[in-house]
Amino acid sequence: MQPEPHPDMDSIDATIRRGPPNRRVIDIQLKATASPVHKKDGLHFRLKQKNYNDLVGSRSVPLLLVVLELPANEAEWLECTLERLIIRKCGWWHSLAGQESIEAGSRTIVIPYSQRISGSGLAPLFAQVE
Repeated sequence: MQPEPHPDMDSIDATIRRGPPNRRVIDIQLKATASPVHKKDGLHFRLKQKNYNDLVGSRSVPLLLVVLELPANEAEWLECTLERLIIRKCGWWHSLAGQESIEAGSRTIVIPYSQRISGSGLAPLFAQVE
């Protein structure tokens, strides 16, 4: 018998580490959408109260939101071979540190277009927290 899944306790889906000389650590809350809302000011993404409040809280290790924008057709999301793993479309990152928590419901956040994960990889995420 499979154990019951546990609810997401702290909104951390992954931890990434940067090697020497700085040895920085970032925690990641990962979300995905196949129906992105793009407006003039950026990608609009709705977060539930629990995840929003976890992301705005004060922490010793920075917690960033990463949103994967995926194709509408689920069959196109991933390509996995022995040589490569390809995730189609793009990813966005955002820090909500220092924002006010919310009492109920959800909140739409705006991720500026400048915060797209690009060919420079994760370096901009570490630059944000340094």
